Amino acid sequence: MSDERLGLPVPVYAHLPLATDARGEKLGKQTAAWPVSRRDPADVLLAALVFPGQRPPVELRDATRGEIVRRGIAHRLLDAVPKVRYIAFD
Repeated sequence: MSDERLGLPVPVYAHLPLATDARGEKLGKQTAAWPVSRRDPADVLLAALVFPGQRPPVELRDATRGEIVRRGIAHRLLDAVPKVRYIAFD
């Protein structure tokens, strides 16, 4: 049964580019990618928003992790996501 017939909102699907290193290898533990820093989670979350073309406001730098995630979900710009399969992440 479809979501619409159940009275649920219809999900929005989107392709997000895969993050790769400069050589084009997928970032992950298997390729020995650097771990995400736990020291400044706001910077990591903001970088995660900027990576697929989002434009978080500067004032989010002082926001909590929850506020950044909620803002990212509520204001996602699917048209801003690059139409590519891979993006090299520095």
